[in-house]
Amino acid sequence: MAAKRVMNGPIVSVAQELGFEGNSILEGLVVSIFKAGAFVGSICSGSIVDKLGCRRTLQIDTVPLILGALISAQAHSSDELLLGRFLVGLGIGVTTVLVPIYISEAGRADDARKVVHDLWGPSEVNKAMEEFQPFIRNDGDDLQSGWLELLEEPHCRGCIKGRQRLLTGSYLGMAVSMFVIAYAISFPMDEELSHNLSIMGTLLYIFTFAIGAGPATGLIIPELSSSRTRGKIMGFSFSVHWVCNFLVGLFFLELVERLGVAPVYATFGAVSLLAATFAYFFIVETKGRSLEEIEMSLNSSFPRGDE
Repeated sequence: MAAKRVMNGPIVSVAQELGFEGNSILEGLVVSIFKAGAFVGSICSGSIVDKLGCRRTLQIDTVPLILGALISAQAHSSDELLLGRFLVGLGIGVTTVLVPIYISEAGRADDARKVVHDLWGPSEVNKAMEEFQPFIRNDGDDLQSGWLELLEEPHCRGCIKGRQRLLTGSYLGMAVSMFVIAYAISFPMDEELSHNLSIMGTLLYIFTFAIGAGPATGLIIPELSSSRTRGKIMGFSFSVHWVCNFLVGLFFLELVERLGVAPVYATFGAVSLLAATFAYFFIVETKGRSLEEIEMSLNSSFPRGDE
C-alpha cells in the first residue's frame, strides 16, 4: 500500500520526465504494475515458505526488493520503470504473506502447552505435545500440502471467521468517509467547507482502515489456518488482494476521467458497506483464543477433552 501511495503522488512528474504524460492507461499501469508483481509474489510464497521456511524465504526476498529499487531509481524509460516496480511488487507480495505467518507462529510451542494444560490438565501435557508436534513444527515432509486441500474442511471455513466487531466498524467507517468525500465534491457548498469535509473524510478513511480492515485481515487468515496449509492460504488470500489492487490502480484514473471523482468514491463507499454487511452476518470472533486452541477446535481428527 505504501508503495502505491508513493507512486500515486509524483506520477504526473514521472510521466512528464519519461514521456508518457496524458496516457491515463499507461500512468495507471505504472502504478498498478506493482500490484501485479505482488500478486505473483503472494501466489508463489506459500509453496516457497513450506519448502524453505520463513527465515530463508525472507533472505531470498531481499533480492527483488533491492534490484527493483535500483532499477526504478535509474529508470530512463517507462519499460525500465515498469520492470523495477514489478520486482519491488514481487518482493512486497512475498513479505505481505510471510510476515503474518512468522508472527503468528512465534511461541507456538509455549502456547500449545498452556492450552493443553488448561483444557485437559497437567497430566496430559507431555502426551498431547507429542501428538501435537506435527501441527507446531513446520519442517517435516508430512506438512507438505496441496492447493486442493484449501477446499477441504476445516480450511474452507477459515474465510468466514475472525474479529467481527473490529472489521464491521472499520468497513462502516470507510464507507462513511467515502460518502462524505463524494458529498463534499458533488453538492454546492462553501469552497472552504468542501475542502474541510474532503480532508476530514480522507483522514477518517485512513484511521478506520488502519484500525480494522488493514491489520485485521492479516490476523484472521493465519488464526484460522492450520500449519499444514497456512502458507498456501495466506498466499492465495493476498494474491486476491493484490489482483483487486491492480485493477483499481489500472482503471482508477480512467474511471475518474469518464465518471468523475464523486461517483467513483461513492462506489468505493458502497463496496465498503457490502463488506461491513458480510462481516456483521458471517464473521465470528476468534479474539482471546490461541492458534493452537483454534486449530484443535477446527481439526476434527485432533483429540478432544471428553475423549
